[in-house]
Amino acid sequence: MSKNKRIEKNILVLNYCMDAIDPALSHQVDTVFALSNRFRRVIVLTGRKNIVVPNIYDNVKIYCSNWTPKSRILSVIRLYRTFYSIQKLENIEIVFSHMTVIQSLLLGILIKLKRIPHYLWYAHASNPLALKLTLPTLSGIVSSTSGSFPGQNRKLKLIGQGIDQSLFPYSQRSFVNISN
Repeated sequence: MSKNKRIEKNILVLNYCMDAIDPALSHQVDTVFALSNRFRRVIVLTGRKNIVVPNIYDNVKIYCSNWTPKSRILSVIRLYRTFYSIQKLENIEIVFSHMTVIQSLLLGILIKLKRIPHYLWYAHASNPLALKLTLPTLSGIVSSTSGSFPGQNRKLKLIGQGIDQSLFPYSQRSFVNISN
């Protein structure tokens, strides 16, 4: 498939937050907008939202479950309620979970019962119980390098770091004065 080919399907993205100024997770916004160039429609189920989608992304719809780590039971209820609302309103054909192991575990069996392909991006060396329990419900796992996923799995596909090199332009430096 060429890099610019559009996949004429609707994708549901599960992520932690849609917040372009979040110091750790702002890249999740970039991922969603990059996917919007590749899919007919991108539906996002996020735990936290602090973004207005520009008009140029008219194929992106964001639903927020207001996930609160300190209020787990209410967060789970809101997650299911939001997911069911999405299921009523949207035609989901693929699910992509962006490092959301807990949400993937909670929704995984429902997604599998609907026979929707479900892929998890996971790039962390830790191997929590939630990940182990989620694996059977997934169609595939995507990670960057062999050290970015704990152990071996037949569903694992390694794709590299995916760094936008234009954000890190090369600059010549002088190391004449090493103290600088």
